[in-house]
Amino acid sequence: AFVAYTTIINVLKNSYPELIPYQIAEMNLAMPSDPRLSILGPYFVPKDPFVQTLHLGDDNGLYQFAGVDYGYNQFSSIPDSNLPPLLMFHDSFGAFFLNDYLSMNFAESHFVHIFGQNGISPYFLSKESIQQFKPDVIIIEVVERDLEYLVPLLGNFIFQ
Repeated sequence: AFVAYTTIINVLKNSYPELIPYQIAEMNLAMPSDPRLSILGPYFVPKDPFVQTLHLGDDNGLYQFAGVDYGYNQFSSIPDSNLPPLLMFHDSFGAFFLNDYLSMNFAESHFVHIFGQNGISPYFLSKESIQQFKPDVIIIEVVERDLEYLVPLLGNFIFQ
């Protein structure tokens, strides 16, 4: 996840020079709160935490936004920041660590899980959600084995 984070920020740096990836030397190694997640590799956290993060959801793992099972599952902010806002649509790879890394480089970060109770949920990616969050940067993250889901996800958005 840290390598993916660094790669994403380095690519975005071409359009947003204020985005600079954090280096491992600026981080502390930590164990995930859930030991089952340690299989994903080392987890680095900032030496001086500065991001305010809110993980949303009820005991059933359902996330509500505007009264809909929307998949909105995390909001982060950096107070008094001039960095661009982010809206990220992600799968479980994003939910486990990648979102936390990316939130360090954006004034506001809104994270939406693209898989609902019944599989891929193309209604998550909509013009309405983009108008709601007004992001400068939109990321759609899907692991390689699930690339087939991009067609229904993007197809719904493109033809709105």
